[in-house]
Amino acid sequence: MAPSLKLFSAFLVLCIFKQGWAATCTISNIVVTQAKTGASVEGQPEYEVTIANNCICSQSNVMVRCAGFSSVEKVNPALFKPLDGVLCLVNNGDGIFQSSPIKFKYAWKTPSDLSPASSQINCS
Repeated sequence: MAPSLKLFSAFLVLCIFKQGWAATCTISNIVVTQAKTGASVEGQPEYEVTIANNCICSQSNVMVRCAGFSSVEKVNPALFKPLDGVLCLVNNGDGIFQSSPIKFKYAWKTPSDLSPASSQINCS
């Protein structure tokens, strides 16, 4: 009986610990920044976007608000894909990890207003 109780206690502590990490991660851990690169494409200024996850848990199915996003420079749709004129899917829906931000460049008259909308938190 005692070994079973110890095993159950260890399992319970592990579950609480795991949930603790997940509880600390939210969409606010997805940070979108952009900066001019100094280059221009077809006469439009180029911007580099970085989408980072500052949480220890990966986040997948990351959606970014991107209403009106346009670019004269081709953007790899596996990295950033407009879906419906309002939301864009990041990294093909695959996880974004704390140490591996997603980066892409686009060129347009003005910087696009990009902000995190939703994600799925993956703590395992």
